Amino acid sequence: MLDPTSVLAIFIPMIIVAEIVFLKIGLISVKAEEKNGIKWVAISILIQLGAIFFVSIPLILMGMVGEFGQSGPDIGMIILIIAVGCFLDFNLINMIHRLGFKRTLIVFIFFLIPLLIIGSIMGGFLAIAF
Repeated sequence: MLDPTSVLAIFIPMIIVAEIVFLKIGLISVKAEEKNGIKWVAISILIQLGAIFFVSIPLILMGMVGEFGQSGPDIGMIILIIAVGCFLDFNLINMIHRLGFKRTLIVFIFFLIPLLIIGSIMGGFLAIAF
């Protein structure tokens, strides 16, 4: 059985590659005219993932100091952080690629697909590993 660190070492590059592919597909599907080259798509993904990580830092720090205990994080805080992360990510896509609201929504959905799929696979594996 694989340990959780090797699972993360396998899945994190897969997430980044899947994100680049799905964002590129999303930009092609909405016929983006600006900054739709693979270089800009990769930079956009790194900016988006960095922003999502920056927004989730409070939960990471609270987990590191053991504030959650057995109860886990507060559901209100999780919902707030997810909402702020989605809002920030949506606006980053719109700002970088200049698509407009409707087309950004389509690209944002393409951005979420690999995160949800790989997240559910990792969540199931990590639940079994522990």
